[in-house]
Amino acid sequence: MFRVSLWIFILSLFVIPNAAQAQTSADFSGVGGGSIRVGADTDTCDSSKEGAIRYNSSSSCAEYCDGNDWTCPSSGGCVAPTLCPNVGDVCDDSDAGTTNDPIFAGFILYGTSCEALYVTDDNQSAGTEWRTPNPGLDDIATDSYTDGRASSDQIANSTTFPAFKLCKDLTDGGYSDWYLPSIDEMWLLAKNSSDIDVNASGSFTSNSYWISNEAGIYNAFQLDMSVPYFNNFAPKDATLEVRCVRRD
Repeated sequence: MFRVSLWIFILSLFVIPNAAQAQTSADFSGVGGGSIRVGADTDTCDSSKEGAIRYNSSSSCAEYCDGNDWTCPSSGGCVAPTLCPNVGDVCDDSDAGTTNDPIFAGFILYGTSCEALYVTDDNQSAGTEWRTPNPGLDDIATDSYTDGRASSDQIANSTTFPAFKLCKDLTDGGYSDWYLPSIDEMWLLAKNSSDIDVNASGSFTSNSYWISNEAGIYNAFQLDMSVPYFNNFAPKDATLEVRCVRRD
């Protein structure tokens, strides 16, 4: 009888708790650095929490606290910006500038690299042309539907391309590497526009915005924010809105 009772006791230590007993988080801290804290989603990372782990749903990564900041160990994974970890947060970088700071717009996958995309806190224009005049030329040799910077780099910084020039000449939040977004980048802005508008000094309008991609020798792509949907029949000399983006 004694042996049977002992085995029941030992097995009970390893029984998986049922749904009523299960916890959504557990705290195993309190033993100094190197401890494990599960469910520390709202905790600040500092030396007292070194070794803590949390899941960041914004970056889809299990992060750990290195004693100073939350870090995603996944190579090439989506790592949220330290200064603005949530979509719509203002990236208040004192080294970059104190006004018109960029806003975190979300993540874009460039090949195998997941990168944070930033957007200006206001529209750059309520009406400007993609190209003027519009003689019907192939202006971009290789369009990238993902990387607007790659497409913009093939456009001369001249008054012939007003929408591109607005972004190329822009110094906002202390940064001067802004560019006209691609189809994928503009779609991300549209998808997250309500979050971006919360802290932006100027909200997205329900009008159409220029995209860096050509749709033909006479036309370029636009995104109608009111739906939203893409339109590839916009003449390059039409006057549409502009919102610039950048990434690190």
